[in-house]
Amino acid sequence: MLEETEKKLNVLKSTNKIDEQTLVFIKKVDEYLQEETGYVNNGMLLMHLAIAIARARENNSIDKMPDIMRVEMENSQYFRRANNIWTLLENDSPVKLNHDEVQYIILHIIT
Repeated sequence: MLEETEKKLNVLKSTNKIDEQTLVFIKKVDEYLQEETGYVNNGMLLMHLAIAIARARENNSIDKMPDIMRVEMENSQYFRRANNIWTLLENDSPVKLNHDEVQYIILHIIT
């Protein structure tokens, strides 16, 4: 995890936006993605994931992904792999995320 991302996540934890369980999960996601994809700059995904978990715990939601964006994502050559990665990771998530959140997370995994 990049130092900048870790600092941001620690700010979220120190302000009680996320808890230790969420932070552990996010670090696990980062480690898995680095091992599976070799990509180390997962900051946008990790921050979105932290905020998505906080939203779910507060019973808030994100706007639905625009159809044109969703179709483009689903037609990406990387969609299936990204979806499979999230399917493996979500089992350890401290909360179940709704479909709209998951779509944005998969988009972040693709990009």
